[in-house]
Amino acid sequence: IRKEKFDIVHGHTSVGGLIARIAGKLAGAKIVVWSIHGFASHEGQGRLKRNFFRLIEKFLDMFTDHYIAVSHALVLEGVEGKILKPEKVTVIHNGLDIEAYRKPFDVEGKRKEFGVDDACRVIGTITRMETQKAVHDFITAISIVIPEFPDLKVLIAGSGPLEDEIKKMVARLGLE
Repeated sequence: IRKEKFDIVHGHTSVGGLIARIAGKLAGAKIVVWSIHGFASHEGQGRLKRNFFRLIEKFLDMFTDHYIAVSHALVLEGVEGKILKPEKVTVIHNGLDIEAYRKPFDVEGKRKEFGVDDACRVIGTITRMETQKAVHDFITAISIVIPEFPDLKVLIAGSGPLEDEIKKMVARLGLE
């Protein structure tokens, strides 16, 4: 950063953001930006760990000229956690090229592929099985809805550190 004399340094993710913000400021970048997709501190942690990460995030604010958040909820979380000030944040929602999804889709073929009867309702998710993705909440919601819609079929695609735990939860709730 110092050698190339970059004017702007942009960090992304918690670890990348930590490194980029400190290195950017120490190397003399004029503007240091961090894109927030989530904070290192979150509800799934114990109080001590969450407070430790929140302290780090507050400390990093002095190395950050501006934030880009992917949602207003993240801005609110940062402001309520006294991590950042709202005037330092711009919300830019994740972009999605909807044209890629306008092509014809063989619904009947997919239903046959997954063994789902035409009369069944289908809901699904594609996700990393990590705490911040709230897959447990999704499964809990399904367990509440299923008595009302016994023909509901649920498809979950993804993997991650909570995969075994999620499978056990599904079995425990009798949702196989």
